Amino acid sequence: MIFQTVKQTSLALLLLIFFASFANAQLRVLKLNDAQSDLSFVSESGQELGSTSQKEILIPNAFTPNGDGINDLFVPVYQGEISDYRLVIFDRYGRQIFSANNLNSAWDGTLHGQSVHSGVYIYGITFSDEKGQPQSRSGSITLLR
Repeated sequence: MIFQTVKQTSLALLLLIFFASFANAQLRVLKLNDAQSDLSFVSESGQELGSTSQKEILIPNAFTPNGDGINDLFVPVYQGEISDYRLVIFDRYGRQIFSANNLNSAWDGTLHGQSVHSGVYIYGITFSDEKGQPQSRSGSITLLR
């Protein structure tokens, strides 16, 4: 069996690896970039048994807006075409402290030009994917100073 190291772990990838181990098959990485993995499930004879193409929105779980040029902004990354994008960030009291309708907009850890405290903030993201299907993501982001 041949397994190649893949940057991202996903449920589809784990399922392919699991079934490959029982079917004497190989997992072949066809493409790999920051937000998409095209994987094929191939038998020992070379016959393709299935494949998956995934595009994900990559969302960091922490950032450090300290002006050093490294991880200073909270910005989700999506490779591909999306529309109807909206990002909102709330503090622990439920107050909205940031919103954006542009995928290129990033939160710099401020509210009205003033730095907010280190801590955990909640984000919500909605968008339509390349097929026009509505998608949403939510979670927490840790701001470290």
